[in-house]
Amino acid sequence: MRLFVVFFSLCSSLLYANKYLEVKSVKSEEDGSFSTSREYSFDVYEGMPALLSTDNVSVKVKVVSFDRNSIVWELAAQELPIPFFEGDQVLFQNYEHLLVRQQRFYSKKNIKRIVKERETLKEKVAERELSGYNVDIHLGSQLSSTYTLVSADDIESTMDFGINFSYYLPLSRGVYFAPGVGFSTGTLKTQTDSNSKTMTEITAEFVFQLKGDEKSETIPYVGIGMGVGVSSTSFSTVETEGHTISIPRLTAGLLVPLKDSDKGFSTELILDGVSIREEKDGVKNEANLVNLKFAVGYQSFF
Repeated sequence: MRLFVVFFSLCSSLLYANKYLEVKSVKSEEDGSFSTSREYSFDVYEGMPALLSTDNVSVKVKVVSFDRNSIVWELAAQELPIPFFEGDQVLFQNYEHLLVRQQRFYSKKNIKRIVKERETLKEKVAERELSGYNVDIHLGSQLSSTYTLVSADDIESTMDFGINFSYYLPLSRGVYFAPGVGFSTGTLKTQTDSNSKTMTEITAEFVFQLKGDEKSETIPYVGIGMGVGVSSTSFSTVETEGHTISIPRLTAGLLVPLKDSDKGFSTELILDGVSIREEKDGVKNEANLVNLKFAVGYQSFF
């Protein structure tokens, strides 16, 4: 009989060795209880010991109660803070010898440190600050354009591709100054040939953070700014070089932070007016453009 119980326990341990559960809520910090999800086929019993782990911490727990869809757990060491947050995916392990061996590596001091770090991070995410740096790539086209060397009637299509780096400096609550640098290259296709152009700019923008959806934690924002730089355009018979000024530069964007992270992704619509003045070997090229761009970026906002 004893041999059968040992064999059954070992089989159960192997069956659920890599079961992941989702933390649903923290019931009570005082007695160290919290609940997780439960699959219907997941067999548990009151008082069952286990080890629940994330990438940062593992703690010994036991089952207090359960129903069809959830399990209420209690920390074995109730003086410890609960190191999990709602939505965490925790790894369930049921090896008795694993509990004894791994529990030694997680002291009360270490667990408190991990909990404090995660709470601080969650507070920063809740503050929804836009500050930090952003690197984005954009794809755009000209809504309107005039060139002294190309007739407007001859222009068939335009396309721009570029990369931009910006750094957000907070001026006041929800208001930022964002200096940056950008590079773009594009094509100007006419009825007879395809011309290319490049532009490198230093940009400056005032960004205003808008009130977003608290549940989704997204951060909407708008900006207005300008840019100055150098450019070159290659036509079929001549290449001209000169300078550019972009004013105004209007931006509408949305930042989506990653869960429990100081990183995120941004999407932007950018509308700018660009004035180009170029000359080489006595040939002048002047252009006035209105560009519409769509950008996606990576943001570190703390």
